Amino acid sequence: MDRPLDIPYHDLPLWMRRARQRIDWGALLILAFSLIAASHFIFVTDLPRTHYGEHAVYQTAAFAEAIEEGRLYSRWAAEALGGYGAPIPNFYPPGVPYFAAWVQFFFTADTVSAVRFTLIAIFCLGALALYTFVARRLGESAGVLSALLFVFSPYFSLTAPLILGDFAALAALSLFAAFLWSVDGVLNHYRPQDGFALTAASAALLLTHVEIAITAFVLTTLYALAIHLRRSVNWGSAALHLVLGTGAAACFWVPAIAEQSEVVWRAQTTFTPFPITLLSSILPVSPLDPGALLPIPNLTLGLPIIAASLLMIALTIAARKHHSVSLLALFFAGSGGCALLAAIYVDQHWLIGIASFCLAIAGGNTMRYLPPRALPMGCALILAFTLPSFTSPPAFSRILDTSPRARIAYEQLGFGTPTLPIIQPIPTTIAPLPLNRALISGFESNAVIKLQPTSPSGAVRIGLLAHRSHLDSFQITLNQPAVLDLLTARYPGWSASLNGAPVPILVDPNTGLLRLSLNSPAVGTLTVSLDSTPLRTAAWGVTWLSWLAAVLLTVRRARLYRTPDEREALILTPDQSRLIAAALIAFAAAATALSSTTALRPDPGFAIADSQPIRVRTADGIEMIAYQSNAAHLSAAEPLTVIIHWRALRPLSQNYMTTLYWYNIETGAVHRLTEPRHPANLPTRRWLTGLYVSDLYQILPPYDLPPGLYSPSVRVIPCDPVCIDDPRSFFDLTRGISLGGDLILPIILTID
Repeated sequence: MDRPLDIPYHDLPLWMRRARQRIDWGALLILAFSLIAASHFIFVTDLPRTHYGEHAVYQTAAFAEAIEEGRLYSRWAAEALGGYGAPIPNFYPPGVPYFAAWVQFFFTADTVSAVRFTLIAIFCLGALALYTFVARRLGESAGVLSALLFVFSPYFSLTAPLILGDFAALAALSLFAAFLWSVDGVLNHYRPQDGFALTAASAALLLTHVEIAITAFVLTTLYALAIHLRRSVNWGSAALHLVLGTGAAACFWVPAIAEQSEVVWRAQTTFTPFPITLLSSILPVSPLDPGALLPIPNLTLGLPIIAASLLMIALTIAARKHHSVSLLALFFAGSGGCALLAAIYVDQHWLIGIASFCLAIAGGNTMRYLPPRALPMGCALILAFTLPSFTSPPAFSRILDTSPRARIAYEQLGFGTPTLPIIQPIPTTIAPLPLNRALISGFESNAVIKLQPTSPSGAVRIGLLAHRSHLDSFQITLNQPAVLDLLTARYPGWSASLNGAPVPILVDPNTGLLRLSLNSPAVGTLTVSLDSTPLRTAAWGVTWLSWLAAVLLTVRRARLYRTPDEREALILTPDQSRLIAAALIAFAAAATALSSTTALRPDPGFAIADSQPIRVRTADGIEMIAYQSNAAHLSAAEPLTVIIHWRALRPLSQNYMTTLYWYNIETGAVHRLTEPRHPANLPTRRWLTGLYVSDLYQILPPYDLPPGLYSPSVRVIPCDPVCIDDPRSFFDLTRGISLGGDLILPIILTID
């Protein structure tokens, strides 16, 4: 009896290997790795309160409240600017908080849990989308390597989500991967789902991060031209779905552009980001300092991405025959290099994410030149270099209350606007106004009455019926004509009605607040609401028509589509899958052990060990523990870089700001360099005892500064909420003497 021929797996033709492999093990492995990368948000039920992700939580709560009120899209932050309100959601992409708000509305009923779920989904989307794109073009082995390089890159896995809290950039990078995958699918096969995915990905990018969206559109267009120019592809279909995606996001970008003239952008604070240098971008990732309240971000590509990219370039040059996929890898290597240079030049941290994304794709192409057994080894090396980020996770603390009352209290404590990071300007329609104590008390007691007569009179009686994010309703009794002040900032779309009849709305020319003119006695319900405008209605019309067109095109394409021939890309072998799974299990165990033990964590303060120590404090409980400077000799065109490390000796009862001055050693003259600002952009009331913050200054000497010997001088002034020019006195602990209100740092600079 004849036995069946036992052909080795690697000798089988591609179609037979695919027929035997019913499960895409590469996708499952990447999904598991992405969940490990997101483990901080899976196993910890809280979020850091000291980075910008906190504002995404408050934004999510505000969007969820608007959805519960029956509003599909929010354009107004009612608690901003002391309760007068501001159109913050109208001008900033809603992206992450808007999606999280729907998760909260349908599933979690808890804001923090909704944000955590959204972040986990972002990790999974980015890893799987990049894997499927690279696997289609370069093979599944390359897809696994590229996805691991990307999802465990320092910026994507550590800096953006855990140090900066830049959830918008994190989501946009994942959407970039989905956008690239969908564009490539439309150009080559144009399956029914590809066109709809391209429309959705391009719309989601514009709704999440405009700068990354524009970068993605440009890089993807160049990629399509470079790779597909010599053969016939579906250019028209790709362009059509890109236009539909842009139209699908019109509900955001059309009003945001057209209504720019209605607002004034008011800066909340000055801001100096940590600089990106060529040296810092190639350093290995360092663990987080357990002694830092705000860890210094790892603005590096990571050694695995750099090594894989350089190896790919070397192997491609050494190869005698070049395939089109080699051009693809070289294109993304060049794009990543350009993004890195741009990041160094303009100091935009999100460009590090773009560089990591592009170089991860390029690095995956090394698998075309290496034997299959090199993939598990490469995965193990990537994971080994990632372990330091698990040794000292940042401090997490619970955001207990996200209600309107908590949001108004957040601003009253001097922390800034809760729904907007302190480094971003506020779009406002009013001049700075003093606080209205009655309005603040109304928010605190959940009885917000924004309506009041222009002059005290017994002719008007006002009772609150409802206060919502975009609506206020009152029961009024009016015995004679009157003009009523509404403590709400003006903005296009506000309307009022009394018992269903329209009421004229005026604007106070001195304050920019709204006024209602009631010309006859009346009794009834007065409603004031922010409604749509013709422009916003037209924008929503474009949005709905774009989505409808995308659905109709998808249905039509499903009727015409025919399954294409098999791919040429290589698939994972069973041995590769087993070895990578073993590496995954080992890495998960190691990461769990490192994150749960303190034995292997670095000592607190190791990140500032090279700084110059100094022990100077104020009587208020603020201590300067160290400083760093870049030079002792400066020309007029060279910036001075100073990093001052502070800590709180006890919980601080008010906010303090710092100001830097030039002190002329020869003449004693003082020249102010900076406006008052929160040290490290974190109000001192929020400092935790025992942890330090690092405050960076990069300053060009004034053009009219006389040459001579100078030292930087620091002042600490109380700002609660208005800054008072009353410098706190410093006390030198080492010498036991008072230094007065000006702390002259022991740095002597020669200004030419």
